[in-house]
Amino acid sequence: MVGNRLAAGIFEKLGWRCIEINGHDFSQVVPALKSVKASGDSDQPTMIIAAHHQRQGVHFTEGKHEWHSKIATKDELRIIAKELSIEEALA
Repeated sequence: MVGNRLAAGIFEKLGWRCIEINGHDFSQVVPALKSVKASGDSDQPTMIIAAHHQRQGVHFTEGKHEWHSKIATKDELRIIAKELSIEEALA
């Protein structure tokens, strides 16, 4: 995303190490954290920038600003869990 690349560029010029990942791909999170840990005792600050689209993956929330602060009902949570393939979270 352009905004994330711009932010990374600004922080890199200020001496930060920036790691950019796809915020929708959870398989990228742990490797990014391991990369930070592998940098050891470096005094360089590090940030992980996870690019994402808010509310992506749930048909009735995508692109709807009211879901920024709306609380889902139990029925909506069941639908969300199914669409995100995390039904075990409701068990």
